[in-house]
Amino acid sequence: MKRLVTIAVCLMTAVMARAQEGLHVGRVFDNPAARVEAVHLTGTRLADYNMTLYRSFSTSDNEAFASEMERAVKADGERAVGKETAYVGSRLYYAFFALPPTGKGLNRYIFFKNESVAKKGRNVTTLIYIEGTASAKKLEKMFKK
Repeated sequence: MKRLVTIAVCLMTAVMARAQEGLHVGRVFDNPAARVEAVHLTGTRLADYNMTLYRSFSTSDNEAFASEMERAVKADGERAVGKETAYVGSRLYYAFFALPPTGKGLNRYIFFKNESVAKKGRNVTTLIYIEGTASAKKLEKMFKK
């Protein structure tokens, strides 16, 4: 039984690592900084939302990590097939990117929000990566709630 659990964990880790393969945000998820809240969901918990993978990082009062996240998001945004962005000065405040689908036909999305660049914003930066069959419109509605 322990062997089966170990094999399952190894397979899940390999699948998760491949999910963001070739993306700059993949490196961010693979190397979390201190004081990061991470959420990682797969499987049936996401089925109602037409997602197969959901990963998020949120950090507070960590400007260096927030800047690293911003650079990665901007780099991946250059290849996006759909974009919605907002800037405060030269800093990225909000981004919602639809990336080219995976080889398996799954849609891929990046959501980013850096509230620390707003004048009265909280000092929180959030990065979310999603894969699945959900449409961009459905996800935008979820994020705007």
